[in-house]
Amino acid sequence: MTTNQLIIVSICGLILAGLGVWYLVDQPPSSATLASTALTAKEPKERLHAAAELTLAKDRQRYAQLVRLLKESKDPEVLTVVLNGLVGQLDKDSLPLVFTALQNPDLSVRQAAYQDLLRHYGDSLPEGITYDPGAPSEARDVAAQSLKEFHEKMSKAKITLPPPDGNP
Repeated sequence: MTTNQLIIVSICGLILAGLGVWYLVDQPPSSATLASTALTAKEPKERLHAAAELTLAKDRQRYAQLVRLLKESKDPEVLTVVLNGLVGQLDKDSLPLVFTALQNPDLSVRQAAYQDLLRHYGDSLPEGITYDPGAPSEARDVAAQSLKEFHEKMSKAKITLPPPDGNP
């Protein structure tokens, strides 16, 4: 190997090593790390920032960690961010938590939960159920309970779809 080839190989090695270090150092925090920070950071800004980053995370644990925050966080700002991050992704695990958020003492949390439910149910709540985030707690409790009962009823319902050809 000539001196020039050795220099080129050495430079390529240094570049690759530099890229490897950059890749390892510049990795975004995991969803679990962000959720832990959103739950335990001393500064409210840091908790809020971690929750907001979590809503944008790309890893597979994002949804599970958002649900974890919805269960465990008491911070109204974090809960509001999480509810906004769950838009269009509500399921059997998160819906009951959203129903609980309808009863949260903080108006912004209740409003975010209500907006999630409206999106989930197609811009209106199920027939016969009304909810106002600014209503007294007794009225909100009745609506939340009605939604829970509706959800349980729908979860237990057996829906039979007709065969693709339309014949029963």
